Amino acid sequence: MFDRRLIREKRSASLLGGILTGVLAMLFVMAFAFPAFAFSTGATPFSYSGKVVAIDNADRIVTVQAGPNDQQIFRMSDHATVSKCGKLESFGNLKIGDNVTIAYYETGDNNFVANDMSLSPSMGQHC
Repeated sequence: MFDRRLIREKRSASLLGGILTGVLAMLFVMAFAFPAFAFSTGATPFSYSGKVVAIDNADRIVTVQAGPNDQQIFRMSDHATVSKCGKLESFGNLKIGDNVTIAYYETGDNNFVANDMSLSPSMGQHC
């Protein structure tokens, strides 16, 4: 009786160890695969933060201003994500005046393509 219980406990521990090893391996692969997917063009990623001053919903283009004489126009890629407090949002929810941080790359024709846009919470709001 004692031997069977010991064998079952060893099998359970072995199965749990295998599952944990698999999960850790998957997380390791994802840590390297996701950035490669996000910037699959091979372009160097950049970051830009500022306030939204113009939105073209039809063409998914947004103009962001970081300072008085510093603004950039970004075209959202087809796979771009928009998030607020870690939750996915719709590009259509974006409003003029929103504070954003954009992860983007520059194409050879001097255009900026956004892969990720993160909205900051409004004044008085918390995540």
